Amino acid sequence: MKFSHLLAFSMLFLISCHSDSEEISFEELAVFTPNIIQEFESLGGEIFFSHLGYSSPQFDDESIFLPDRDLNKIFKVSAGGNLISTIASEGRGPGEIQDITFVSRSYDHSLLVYDQRNRKVLRFSSAGGYLEEFILQPWEKGTLTEVYELDENHLLTVYRSFEYLRNLDLEPEAYLVIFDKETEQYTHSVTISDRPFARNIVNGQPRGGRIVPFTAEHLRAFNHRNSSFYSLWTEEQKIASLTASLDTANTITFELSREQLSIDEINTIRDDQPNNSWRTMEPLLPKYKAIANDLIIDEKNNFWLKLNHRSEYQQWLILSESGEKLALVQLPKDGMLTHISDQHLGFRLDDHRFALLEPVKL
Repeated sequence: MKFSHLLAFSMLFLISCHSDSEEISFEELAVFTPNIIQEFESLGGEIFFSHLGYSSPQFDDESIFLPDRDLNKIFKVSAGGNLISTIASEGRGPGEIQDITFVSRSYDHSLLVYDQRNRKVLRFSSAGGYLEEFILQPWEKGTLTEVYELDENHLLTVYRSFEYLRNLDLEPEAYLVIFDKETEQYTHSVTISDRPFARNIVNGQPRGGRIVPFTAEHLRAFNHRNSSFYSLWTEEQKIASLTASLDTANTITFELSREQLSIDEINTIRDDQPNNSWRTMEPLLPKYKAIANDLIIDEKNNFWLKLNHRSEYQQWLILSESGEKLALVQLPKDGMLTHISDQHLGFRLDDHRFALLEPVKL
């Protein structure tokens, strides 16, 4: 791993969209550039990945759960990339899956899997054994996209509305909703702004759209070790911890710079769009980029923020539970960080390739 110190690394910090900027200095900030330990595109040369999932939960025995959405399977894999077992296969029966939409660790260290097509949540043990499944009745709005288990009786679910893509009068919205398993009722809900899409307009009517890069969004992270759920609105400098009634338990504040969207970045976005998308996207591009576009919690309860700053790397800023800046991690520009552990970092290189990177030791 490459390791260095960033001496007097200075950036401009925009306090708000309407205030003057002031200089913030990150002095003696440790910078890590982890190397790849292991890379694989198949399991034993027999099972080739088709569309890897976007998270790779790791368990106490250092095994990794790798979902593949196209194959409709979840593989339990050793740190060396060897197949231990297939814990879920395609189908409609108990323990079977047709559409792996979301996976998360539970407060009891089991694995929750949401199957959108079968509209069910499945639970697997840390050893990979099938335990149970249950149906979640639809909420009054939106499409279920995420499920987190806060405790024995409460699930925190995320619903997203896509009516915005079909109705010009609507704004993008998402909903945090608490489901009480004992009463089988939704008990609390909060409406939040969702990330905007540039709508495709055909004959005066919206027909789908594309995500607008660098815009503000609500990032979410769940810490299964203490059943804490966090939310970050990326135009602000604070992370909120939410209770089972969706109240704010406490707030972690920090200071980060916001970069102005450059001409080169605008040109790149424009070149990637068809003409009908660019006409609706251009007015939605922000003058200043949102601070981050991903949020993950590591085993030491530190927050990892994926920054929107210009760099040849994918930059992740590590913050402590109190908001103190601890280090900067530089990962390959393309790809996705899928888990963080003391043994390694999980990294989805693309749809077909997965890698383990050196861990970050603070």
